[in-house]
Amino acid sequence: MTPAEQLLMDRLRGMWQRLDPIPGDLAERVLFRLALEDLDVEVMALQRMPAGAGARGTGAAERASTISFTSSELTVMVTVSADGRHRRLDGWLTPAAALRVQLHTRDVVHEADADDDGRFAFGRIPEGLVHLVVEPAATRLGRPVITPAFTL
Repeated sequence: MTPAEQLLMDRLRGMWQRLDPIPGDLAERVLFRLALEDLDVEVMALQRMPAGAGARGTGAAERASTISFTSSELTVMVTVSADGRHRRLDGWLTPAAALRVQLHTRDVVHEADADDDGRFAFGRIPEGLVHLVVEPAATRLGRPVITPAFTL
């Protein structure tokens, strides 16, 4: 490559970095998608809920948002509340069932058991990109269901 061609390429790279930068979570999203290729799972559809829907009374320093995920066999509704840099995720399965729920963060997999009413919770989770996996039980789901990645 000639010096003039290198200069042109450097300028083009700089322009695209300013006008259309690479998303900060691109690598995590690609790895998440690649991991799905190896799993026999059903990916749930995400539905944002109106602000404040399903949220309990919260203090001024705490914010809450509700997200719902649906699949052919299950609906998962989660309320995420924020207090500083940590998040609390309260969730409900419909139809209600005592199933194992995993919360995957960038570095750690947290596990919880939903009770017979389908309720589960994760506390003190650092903010960032996560997804949920609901494990099948012998009488409930045919295969794991997984949520798309979402940000806490």
